[in-house]
Amino acid sequence: MNEGEPKKRAVGLTIGIGGVLIAAAIITLYTPWLGLFNLRVIVVRGNHHITPEEIERVSGLGSGGPLARLPVHRAAQALETIPWVKQAQVTRVYPHTVRITIKERTPIAAIAGKNGTYLIVGEGGVIVDKERAGSVTYPIITGVPLTAPAPGGRIQDRRITATLTQLRSAGLIPDPFNQLDFSDPSAVKLSSSGGVVVQLGDLSGIDRRIDELVALLPTIKLANYQSIDLRFGGEAILVPRKVVNR
Repeated sequence: MNEGEPKKRAVGLTIGIGGVLIAAAIITLYTPWLGLFNLRVIVVRGNHHITPEEIERVSGLGSGGPLARLPVHRAAQALETIPWVKQAQVTRVYPHTVRITIKERTPIAAIAGKNGTYLIVGEGGVIVDKERAGSVTYPIITGVPLTAPAPGGRIQDRRITATLTQLRSAGLIPDPFNQLDFSDPSAVKLSSSGGVVVQLGDLSGIDRRIDELVALLPTIKLANYQSIDLRFGGEAILVPRKVVNR
C-alpha cells in the first residue's frame, strides 16, 4: 500500500466535511424556506422581575426566521435598555432555539415618590421600578438628585451610588440602618430604626468614615446611643441616650 494513501484519504475526508458544513451554511442563509434551522423556541433564564413575554418583545426576536440571520447582539443591546437588566446574553442554540440569559440589578434602596409610591434604586444607581409604600423593604434615601423620577432614570451623583454600594457590602443597610439623608452633600446622615443618627460628613472621603463605623459597631451597643459623629477624622464622638428615671 502506498504510504501516501492514508494522508490522501484524511485530506479528502476533511474537505468533504468542510463542504458539507459550507453547504449547510449556504442553505441556512440563502434558502430559508427550507426551514432547517429556523427559530422555533426562545428560552429565557435569570429573570425574576421581568416577564418572559416582555423580554421576548423587547428582544425583537420573532419565531420563524433563520437562526444564522438573527441579530443576537442587537437583541442583547435592546434588552439592556430595560431598567431591571444589568446584563443580557443572547445565544443561538442549533437547530432551532435562542437562549436569553438575563442578569438583573439587585435593588439597594428606595426613594419616596408621589401618591404613596417609592422609586426602587437598583445596582448602578438605576431606578428599576415603582412600589407602593407598604411593600418597600429597602433603606429609604432622601435628597438624591435624579436624571428622571421614573424607571430608567438614575442617581446623578456617582458618589451617592458608591456610598450605597459600600454600605450594603458592609452589611450596614437595610439593618441596622434604614434611612440615609443626602440633602446636604457635606453632611450625610445615616439613621437606624431605633433613632440613632450617624453623622458621616462630606461625600468626599466618606468611604473612610464608613470603614470607621464598621470597626466601631462591634465595640458598642448601638441602642445605648443617641448619635455618633464621625466627621472629625478618626475620632468618633458618641452621645449616650438619655435615661429617664421614673
